[in-house]
Amino acid sequence: MPHPLRVLLLNERDPRHPAAGGAEVHVAEVSRRMAALGFEITQAACGFPGAPASETLPGLCVRRLGPLPLYYPRVVAWTARETRRGRFDAVIEHLNKVPFCAALYAAAPVVAVNHHLFGESAFLQVAWPIAAAVVAIEKLIP
Repeated sequence: MPHPLRVLLLNERDPRHPAAGGAEVHVAEVSRRMAALGFEITQAACGFPGAPASETLPGLCVRRLGPLPLYYPRVVAWTARETRRGRFDAVIEHLNKVPFCAALYAAAPVVAVNHHLFGESAFLQVAWPIAAAVVAIEKLIP
């Protein structure tokens, strides 16, 4: 019997993160619906104080890869390693903060879901060096 389609979701915050917002509500709802159809969904998220490293939520297994400053380098390495090992059949990259550019390193097909991009408004939100980096990374999105 074939295994269910195993999907890796890339989103910085999981539904239980204290700063979770609308994008995380969307991720949780879509995950529940996909799981009801037989998909196996795992989210690679950043950790937060008091959160376990792994947690099973309705329709979603969450893997927390450490605090935010370490999250992005860890998620790249973890995604590359786990997709090369055949652990996932597809990757869904949620573009609602910094793009993951997962198609560059994932060994599985990548689908991007775009919740929002910052564009020039990044300069109104954070210091200019960070904003410039965010805008430059966003320009990599096809």
